[in-house]
Amino acid sequence: MSQNKDSSKDFVLTEEDREFMLKNRKAAREKLKLKLQNKKKQKKNDNEEIIIIDDNESTQNKESDNQPNLIKDIVNSVIIDNDVTEANGGNKKNRKRKIKYCDYNLSEIVDTKGGFLIEKTEEEYNKEKEKEKKIKQPRPINLELDKNPKCQECDSLDIDYDYFDNFNVSVCRNCRTKMTEKYSLLTKTECKEDYLLTDSELRDRELLPCWERPNPHKSSWNNMMLFVRYQVEEYAFKKWGSEQGLDDEFDRREAEKRQRKEKKFNAKLKELRRNTRTSLWLKDKKKTHVHEFGETAIDDKTGESVRRCKTCGFLEEFEEF
Repeated sequence: MSQNKDSSKDFVLTEEDREFMLKNRKAAREKLKLKLQNKKKQKKNDNEEIIIIDDNESTQNKESDNQPNLIKDIVNSVIIDNDVTEANGGNKKNRKRKIKYCDYNLSEIVDTKGGFLIEKTEEEYNKEKEKEKKIKQPRPINLELDKNPKCQECDSLDIDYDYFDNFNVSVCRNCRTKMTEKYSLLTKTECKEDYLLTDSELRDRELLPCWERPNPHKSSWNNMMLFVRYQVEEYAFKKWGSEQGLDDEFDRREAEKRQRKEKKFNAKLKELRRNTRTSLWLKDKKKTHVHEFGETAIDDKTGESVRRCKTCGFLEEFEEF
């Protein structure tokens, strides 16, 4: 028991030892904090910037001098020597280049579909910007209400300016949606098929005003041409005399279409029948015919025996011994 008591007395900490331990703990905590802060900074830098390390001069000199430096052309870069100077005997190996952003915007590049990408010119780029800036603003209302354009149906001042500018039709949005049988829009194909109008008539803006819109199916196709229904109907009724005249012309053309289809069908059917007949005749011709003779008979004039084929009617004369 005495030995244990002596050993416990040896392990008692003094005030100086405690102070020394506390100092070491503080120093260790500060070191850990610095390490964590450095790691966070490195992660932020990695996310924001891409770093490219240059190779030695020997590898760069091997490349031809005539070739352009693609990194300089494509990327707006800033060279940072990272505390490497000529006095310190700085190596180009340790020099780094930080890439901030790429100059080329893929939305502005035109694909020629032949293996080449062409950048838009400044004029085209400026034109597109001007189009974006041109935003249709509501037109000012005149203080004299009689001078303002009004709706044809309800005399309201809130008219649809798309219809007014393109078709010279003053109608409000409410009336346009309610009266679809009059103010709905028709495409070019609908005008040709339903109202029997020609391309030359639809191109004439004096006869039928048109609103051209980009094609919703494909941007590279021609613009979509839209017409107001009541204007198309008025012109079509004038052309064919009346609504009944338009219906008669439509029925006549439909009947002609049916006749053409029937003629085509009958002509093809005749050809098919001819082919089948000739093929059967050729098959029968190729087969070797075997006579099937009936009973023998004696001819009274010649006295010779005679027999006839049952299928083809061939008469054979022969002598019996």
